[in-house]
Amino acid sequence: MAEWTNYRKTFLDEPFIREATDDWPETIFEKTVRVVFLDDNERIFETNDYGLVHPIDVLKEINAENEINLSKCYVEGLDIGFKLSFVKGLDPVYIRHAEKAFFDKGVNFDNAEFPMGDLSFSNTLFTEGDVSFSSAKFGDGNISFNHTHFFKCNIRFNHCQFGKGKINFQGANLRIGNLDFSATRFNEGEIYFMELQTGGTILFHGASFNDSDITFVRSRINTILFDSISHFRSLDFTRCSFATIRFNECSFTDVIECNDLNTSVLEINECINNGTFNLRWEKHRLKSAINALIDQDKPYYELNNELYTESNRHLRAANTALLLKENFRKMGRYDDEDSAYVFYRNHQLLSSFWTHVSGKWYKRFNWLWAPIWYGLKWIVLGLISGYGTKPFNAIISMIVTWFGFGAFYFWRMEYCEECFKGPSIHEMSNLGKAAFHSAITFLTIGYGDIYPSSQALRIASGLEGFLGLFLMAVFTVSFMRKVLR
Repeated sequence: MAEWTNYRKTFLDEPFIREATDDWPETIFEKTVRVVFLDDNERIFETNDYGLVHPIDVLKEINAENEINLSKCYVEGLDIGFKLSFVKGLDPVYIRHAEKAFFDKGVNFDNAEFPMGDLSFSNTLFTEGDVSFSSAKFGDGNISFNHTHFFKCNIRFNHCQFGKGKINFQGANLRIGNLDFSATRFNEGEIYFMELQTGGTILFHGASFNDSDITFVRSRINTILFDSISHFRSLDFTRCSFATIRFNECSFTDVIECNDLNTSVLEINECINNGTFNLRWEKHRLKSAINALIDQDKPYYELNNELYTESNRHLRAANTALLLKENFRKMGRYDDEDSAYVFYRNHQLLSSFWTHVSGKWYKRFNWLWAPIWYGLKWIVLGLISGYGTKPFNAIISMIVTWFGFGAFYFWRMEYCEECFKGPSIHEMSNLGKAAFHSAITFLTIGYGDIYPSSQALRIASGLEGFLGLFLMAVFTVSFMRKVLR
């Protein structure tokens, strides 16, 4: 969808009239600010007029504790936080309306209290500077940033306290700005981020959601981080698109709705999941999303951790898969559980491998044996049976073993006619003898009508018998696990 990429403003010596509303009379401003919005080709995208308001006039109204209406106003460099920084505690700011306004070069509402309940910045534009509500306190009314546009600015709501009303960021556009809710306290109201767009990061570090319902339906966000959240009730990511979504040290108690969620990177690290993530392994391409963790840089909460090694990356991927494995088990999605479990065991194995071969200088000698040892573990545990989740893999392994040993026996008989003896030795062709002996040896039947006479073939037959017992046991366990579950 086309959007403007730049703007030009002109200050006009002509009055601007703001029409009367149900709760505010008609207002005449001495000067008009005309803003022309331009697209990439410097063509006019849109033109809007605003009434000019000086920041000092806003501060005067705050000092007088008068209600302020900034709807359709142009305000440049409003810094209420500077005034409030000299006030002990919070100071009330009586603003309810700031719809369709233009805040240029940032705005600072740090330490402000908004006691009037409802507060609306709907369809407002913030440009060319940070927007800060740090340590602000909002009343129990509805807070709206509905379809608000943030251009070249970051937004801070860290250490804020919201009331019981609805918090609405529906349709907000942050371009490439970041949205910070660190240590923010939400109350029992609903929180809407529906259709929000940003190429930056939304951070919830240490935030408290209480019993709030949080909705991100149809949002497009580059990175969203939930860190050290002690309680989630419900989250809705239906039809969202994220480049990265991370949950670190969070606790979930209800359904996390993820229908048609699209994310390139997913991490769920050290979390407690008493709810459910409504995800599917294949549909949401979770294998690819978790694998992408290994190629990413350190997350912000690991910047000071010198142990964020290759081993640690694989361990984080494994832990994410383990939580999803338990999640799928609770939901009865057993095929998804098996896929997550195989992924978990593979990356757990890789983490252990990198632990043995990286770090101190003397661990370099482990390269002499570690690749062989861990390669064998992967073949025996992972490839043959999928760690007990894939009985069909065990059947394939059984067929390959039978065919492989049969081919070896046949090759030996072509060069040694006396390699096999027994009552039935002359009743079959070499190919038949090789196949028959391989089958009865693999299945540990041992009729005795054909048996090896050379030392090499006896050793090979003993090895095949052992593999037969092992693979049949693997198949039995894997198959019964599928059936009983």
